[in-house]
Amino acid sequence: QFCVKHRVTHLDVHVKMTHDNIKPVLKDAEAFKDLIALAGQHNITIAALRGNPKMFFSSNHERTLRELRAIVGFSETLPQDTLFKGVKYDVEPYCTQEWKAGRPPLYPMMHDYLSLLRKARAVLEEEAPHLWLATDTPFWWDKERFALEFEGKRKRFNEHVQDLTDFITIMS
Repeated sequence: QFCVKHRVTHLDVHVKMTHDNIKPVLKDAEAFKDLIALAGQHNITIAALRGNPKMFFSSNHERTLRELRAIVGFSETLPQDTLFKGVKYDVEPYCTQEWKAGRPPLYPMMHDYLSLLRKARAVLEEEAPHLWLATDTPFWWDKERFALEFEGKRKRFNEHVQDLTDFITIMS
């Protein structure tokens, strides 16, 4: 009722994972399906929101991609006309001790972040091209001090992120 009353048209819903041996599974998947169906009755789209400041570290890429594949698998259980639209990452690597230590360069962490986005994009293009990939980014990633080379192109960090996603949401 709140969303309808206030004309909310999209929800990013944080989803948690449980790990059955090595395979991640969406926690409370049935409740999430019910929410997607209810929201769809009111033309409200939904995306799975994932976030952990360290999930984009290269040492966690494999796990993060397994979790992405679990979301893709979940999406395949939904009706064809569902309004489930994709995955958004709100990772905030600048909250980690590694980033806060301010030891130059930050580029390896930034490269890890971009590399994970490249891998996630590849997974979605191959397994679920109908789902979008998005990220939340801070407004200050457009500063020149965050410029770096990635895949042979030198750009500001936010520009690389935009190139690898369908869209970004800028946090203030």
